Amino acid sequence: MARLTGFDTSTLDAAGAPAKVAYLSASIGSFALDGQDGSAIFVWYHEDGGLDVHRHALTFKGTGKLGTADIYAYAPAGSDEGEHAHELFLFTKEPQSPHEGHRVFYLAHGHLHLWAADMRCLPLHEAA
Repeated sequence: MARLTGFDTSTLDAAGAPAKVAYLSASIGSFALDGQDGSAIFVWYHEDGGLDVHRHALTFKGTGKLGTADIYAYAPAGSDEGEHAHELFLFTKEPQSPHEGHRVFYLAHGHLHLWAADMRCLPLHEAA
C-alpha cells in the first residue's frame, strides 16, 4: 500500500448521503455498501509476507473530500474499541480517470494508504 499524507476525520459529514453500491477489486476483495451498513471480504497482505482473508460488517461514518475526490467513509463495525480502533475505509465516488478504477484508501492510526486503484463500482441489487 502506498502511504500518503493524513486525512482529517473531523471533516467527515455524518449527515451526508450514504452509498448504495458495491465495490469489487481483483487485487483485494469486495465491499457492499448498503446505506448505513455494509460488509467487506478482503485479502490482507501482512508485512512478513503472510496472507489471510478478513470479513467485517461496516458502519457508515460520513462523506467528505480527499483532495479533490468525493468519498464515502465506512469503518469496521465496533471499531471504536479493540483491534480495529482508528480504522477507516475511504471509497471514491468517481474513478480517478477514464483509464483507472475507483480508489479505496485505508486509514489506520493516522496513516493514510492507497489500498487499491482498480475498484469497480457496481449497482447493489436487493434479493427478491
